Amino acid sequence: MGFVDPWAPRTPEEEGELDWRDIARSGTAKECESDTAQPQEATHEVDGKDGTQDTVDQKRESSEPKCQPVPQFFAQAVKQYSQKVALCVKRADGWHDITYAEYEQQTVCVARALLRLGLQRFHGVLILGWSSPEWFMAALGSIMAGGLAIGVNPSCPASFCQEVALSAEVQVVIVQDHGQLEKVLQVQEKLPQLKAIIQWEGNLKIQEANKVHLYTWYHLMTLGKDVSGTSLDTVLKSQKANQCCAVMYAAGVTTDTRGVMLSHDNVTWMSHSVCEMLNLGPNEVVVSYQPLNDMTIQMSDLWLPLSCGGTTYFAEPHATESSLISTLRIANPTIFIGCHSFWEKIVQSWKTLEKVKLLPRRWEKGTIVPGKQRKGKHKWSFFDQTLQFLAELLIFHPARAALGLAHCTYCYSGTALIPPEMMEFLWSVGIKVRRLYGLNESCGLHSLGRPTDDQIKSCGREIPGCLTRLENTSPCSTFKLCLWGHHIFMGYLGMEEETKSALDKDGFLCTGDEGSIDTLDFVDGERKST
Repeated sequence: MGFVDPWAPRTPEEEGELDWRDIARSGTAKECESDTAQPQEATHEVDGKDGTQDTVDQKRESSEPKCQPVPQFFAQAVKQYSQKVALCVKRADGWHDITYAEYEQQTVCVARALLRLGLQRFHGVLILGWSSPEWFMAALGSIMAGGLAIGVNPSCPASFCQEVALSAEVQVVIVQDHGQLEKVLQVQEKLPQLKAIIQWEGNLKIQEANKVHLYTWYHLMTLGKDVSGTSLDTVLKSQKANQCCAVMYAAGVTTDTRGVMLSHDNVTWMSHSVCEMLNLGPNEVVVSYQPLNDMTIQMSDLWLPLSCGGTTYFAEPHATESSLISTLRIANPTIFIGCHSFWEKIVQSWKTLEKVKLLPRRWEKGTIVPGKQRKGKHKWSFFDQTLQFLAELLIFHPARAALGLAHCTYCYSGTALIPPEMMEFLWSVGIKVRRLYGLNESCGLHSLGRPTDDQIKSCGREIPGCLTRLENTSPCSTFKLCLWGHHIFMGYLGMEEETKSALDKDGFLCTGDEGSIDTLDFVDGERKST
């Protein structure tokens, strides 16, 4: 897999005018040639459960995806779940529901408006703000219009926004509020390609900045409604699954300005694969509260619900533990990725209640860790089983309900490593938090725990179609994880040498992360930085 230039010339197919949904759905796998490098020889192996070995060829057979661009992926979700609630957000007058049909309508308006503002193919749309319906629509609308969706951490400084905007040739910036707008205005004169700035929350305090027009979200939607769909239809006809659709940047508060290019195929393949692995359905509920510049979070909050017909609730910006728990109680999520500080506060609060004797200390030391029982480390007596039943009935279930996690089947710790003792404590009090592993370069995920897994300290099994290779560069060094599959990124934007260093000749991503694979195919890995 070599460097891929997202701005390489493409010739749109000239066809008759169609509704955008018909155009999106007409895409077929035969029109797409995957950018995933195929290993030259099927020699890379990992240990299987029964002592056999899975080759790359076997993995390739199981990884054949529905190769489709994002607009087709979105259109299928809308067609199947049209009147189902897709997004729930709290406004000043209470909670508001947005159905899939309304989601589509507003996103199409955004796409048409972006084209009207002069967005060109494979140029960036920088999105600066906390998770919200507008963030989702801005990202999807940017991709539909043929641009690159670029989410940036809302805590990043103005200088980082400038670097990102220059490297991705950003033509439109979409910000949450005036505070984020001020960051852009600080560097706006240094961005020669910038054509427009949109603010989705609050009123504009200025109308123009150095000949760059400023718009509110309402004005953007109005502009989109007044634009003919012909120009959007032309773009949709020309989109292919192997083209770049998004560029991911790291936390935004570091000096890492490498732009991770992801294709339509990366995103849609991963979404479908995770849904199939976890057997997700339209009853899934997610609470979105973390910055979406991390692809692991974006995959969970935006793409997985689209794939399975789920619903995303939005927490308040800058959500504290208390306000987040309030949202969790309302939403009752079935999928939840908790950041390190969230789980840490839960453990601290639980131990505080034990110290003041509001909870019995019997459960503090992890006497009831399901994994230990299943792995046969000790057999439970009738008394222990009775105690487990009473603990679940009287303490654990009410505690999970108080946290809003009573219905959470897929509970994860995120990509930051949680200490094993904290994980064991959470399991001992009935909160079965599992780990996952992935990077922006692997479209957010590579392996994750399932509800039936009891390996507390592992990152679960590989997502079907993904392959892991352990690399040992010297006899004394630890093993490094190398990843392969449809989910591996296209390359670093404008950084051909860095791309060649990250990807070997067989298309394996050399992560540099230490890891291992046990005899049951459970992957253990930790990101070097998050």
